Amino acid sequence: MPHHLTAGARGTDSALLAVHAALRELRARLGADPEGPVDVAAAVKRTGGDEVVAEAVTRAPGQPPEASDRMRRGLVAPVGPEYPGFVSFGFIAHFTEVRVEPVTRRIRVSRMVSVADGGRVAGPVAAESQVRGGVVWGIGAALREHSEADPRYGGLVDDDLADSVIPVDADVGTIDVDFIDEPGHPLDPMGVTNLGEVALVGVAPAIANAVFHATGRRVRRLPIRIEDVL
Repeated sequence: MPHHLTAGARGTDSALLAVHAALRELRARLGADPEGPVDVAAAVKRTGGDEVVAEAVTRAPGQPPEASDRMRRGLVAPVGPEYPGFVSFGFIAHFTEVRVEPVTRRIRVSRMVSVADGGRVAGPVAAESQVRGGVVWGIGAALREHSEADPRYGGLVDDDLADSVIPVDADVGTIDVDFIDEPGHPLDPMGVTNLGEVALVGVAPAIANAVFHATGRRVRRLPIRIEDVL
């Protein structure tokens, strides 16, 4: 299936749509039933050959035929997908516990609970890692990372990882991840939606809300500094 851009976390469900179509074609070529388990080795042997190859090309609604040609040349799809009848976004809820040291006012995130709805979970290990990585990134964005501009030349002083204050193990508390794991929009037969940026964008606001609950200080800029809660 031609992929437009990586924005919107469309990679998994786009690929799975084509994989599903190819597997259906493979079942047909093997003479297998459309549903249920298949003894692949026995089915291939019955064909009289050493292997059976199946291919499938799929396009999402709103994508023209030339999208497939662009895909073969390593280019992104010109337009689409378009879903006028429904939305295809993922959703997530972040629950945050922070601890503010009374003397130094240093803020630590002691626990995060993230519950995501990205449709049916295609790869549980990868999906959980995706959410955990987004949470760690969000902690860094909320409490650590900041781009310092050099007023003399207009560039950034901390322009690489060596100079950036990113979270380490001591900055990250317990992270609990769970999924609704129910079929989402009807883009693909598996009911996969997406799980990408959604794992990150709500983390910093959740931390800011927890800081407000703990200190009474409503901070509206990032990162949240010690002087913001003095």
